[in-house]
Order: sequence, then structure tokens, then C-alpha cells
Amino acid sequence: MLWSLSLRRDMLSMTGVSTLTPCPEGYIMRTPSEPTYWSENLLIRNTFSVRPDIDIATFRAAFPDVKHMKILWDLLGSDADSMRAAFVNPMRWIHLMC
Repeated sequence: MLWSLSLRRDMLSMTGVSTLTPCPEGYIMRTPSEPTYWSENLLIRNTFSVRPDIDIATFRAAFPDVKHMKILWDLLGSDADSMRAAFVNPMRWIHLMC
């Protein structure tokens, strides 16, 4: 289940274009017609745990050929600052929807 209205809107507007596939602790959102499109090819996490090595490996396994990385946490009542702190490399951008 997606919590944020933004993600629900994205899925509704991308009906027939994007797919949402369950994976451990979240979903993989794919846009097969746009395999390198950064916004609609992403890992959506739905747990409060932040494990950069596992999250990055999960993304890379799902999207081995893309140069971008987008991992999104779709949670109610999360603490975005503590989640961001787990990613110590400033070159990694994190998109949190809380």
C-alpha cells in the first residue's frame, strides 16, 4: 500500500506505462518504455529501516543499466533527518516523502 498522495497520483497518471512490483520491504516502480527515466524508475521503501548498502544493492539489481539512483521512503510519521544521516556520501541524493 502506498501512503503518499503524490505516489498514488503518479501511479494513477502512469497507468499502463509504469508498473509497481513488490520486493522485500517495499516496491520497485518501473517505466519499461523509459528505462533510464530517473523519476519513474525507483525503489520505494515502506519500512523505517535505513540500510544504505542493501538499499543501493536492491536498486542496482533492479536497474543495472541506469546511471541514476532514486530511493524513496513512503512512510507515515518518519524522521527524515535521521534517515538522511544514514547516507553519509553527499553525492547520493535522497528523496523522502513523509
